[in-house]
Amino acid sequence: MSMLFNNFKTKDLTTRENILWNALGSLVFLGCQWLITVFAARLSNGYSDAGVLAICMSIANIYAQVGLFKIRSYQVSDLTCEYSVSEYICFRLISMAMGLAFVLLYAFFTCNPSTAFSVFLYCVYKSFEVFIDVLHGIDQKSRRMDLCGISMFVRGVLSLLAFTLSIAFLKSLNASFLFMILVNIPILLLDWFGAFSVCNAGEFHFAISASRWRNLFVECLPSAIGVVCCSAVTTVSRQLLDYMSGSEILGIYASVCTPAVIVQAGASFVYAPLLGDYAAYLHNGDYKKIRKSFVVSVACFLFITGVSLVFSYLFGDWFLRTVFGASISGYTDLLYLALVSAVSTALIGYLTDLSIVFRNMRASLICNLIPLLIVGPLTIWFVSLCGPNGVSIAIIISFMIGSIALCISLANTIKRLSRNLTTTGK
Repeated sequence: MSMLFNNFKTKDLTTRENILWNALGSLVFLGCQWLITVFAARLSNGYSDAGVLAICMSIANIYAQVGLFKIRSYQVSDLTCEYSVSEYICFRLISMAMGLAFVLLYAFFTCNPSTAFSVFLYCVYKSFEVFIDVLHGIDQKSRRMDLCGISMFVRGVLSLLAFTLSIAFLKSLNASFLFMILVNIPILLLDWFGAFSVCNAGEFHFAISASRWRNLFVECLPSAIGVVCCSAVTTVSRQLLDYMSGSEILGIYASVCTPAVIVQAGASFVYAPLLGDYAAYLHNGDYKKIRKSFVVSVACFLFITGVSLVFSYLFGDWFLRTVFGASISGYTDLLYLALVSAVSTALIGYLTDLSIVFRNMRASLICNLIPLLIVGPLTIWFVSLCGPNGVSIAIIISFMIGSIALCISLANTIKRLSRNLTTTGK
């Protein structure tokens, strides 16, 4: 198998090529994930399956954040190779086990038994994405994000086909999850051999010392908790909508709003391949380039928001009717605020990643905890006033407050580092 990947040892890709490959793979993967929610609604009776799927996805996102432990940003900005490839992989396996235990307890106490089992199956499926992420960190650090893009493309298409065919013929959400798990196994193997073919990691060993694990755990724990808090903002607000209005309304909201996730991804891959460049700028003390990249990234977020809102105004109603049918009539207005909500989610994710690159872990925790603390009361209030749109409003306000706090923290960090650079005369 390793001989098959020898041809992948070509020259490093440029930043632009890495962005394009990452964008292509992310768009296809997330587009397929959205189509899964569409077929869950169209191929089943009513929106109940779509509501259950929305709960599974929301809880699995919490699991993913615990499993990821925000190591990817740390990994690709580890320019001095403080930790080995094997240590990053072994750490990921341990964090995945912790995340799975956490969300299963959460599902047991917050979901009915049938939904809890669906959550478990979907989390197993999500495990492939979480583990492959650390392999993609190897690809990214080797500047070979074409492998990431191909992997996401294939996984997205195969998962969509497995779900659609099984839900159409078996009418079972759980059976669909099982088939999605099966089709991801060969892709995992391909990603494994692909990652090790493009790096000089040497032979892999399933071993990490307790002290090394503890050091990496302590270093990344604040940011990991912060990202779990960030992910929980959407989960809490959606579960409150489910509690206040029922699974049917939640299913409608989730179905209409899922296209916004593609916009969120579009905002995300503006900066994701640049994290290694940010680390290099920081290492070289080139704070002007950091400021310039920051301004360009934020401008891209605003541009994506504006374009998506215009397209939604012009084509949103037609698109949703075409996809979901006349039953979605009257809910098109949910899409506009969902798009703003998605970009605000991407923005706080971007600022959190920058905090990790700057090794300002405490700020990444505090500034993501604030939105979680306020989203519950805001959701209850705005859902009572505005219906399902209240979920998006609560998320937007919560994340904008967290983003402002992160901007202040990052600005202070850059000022401090600039003063230190001037003082040392470098």
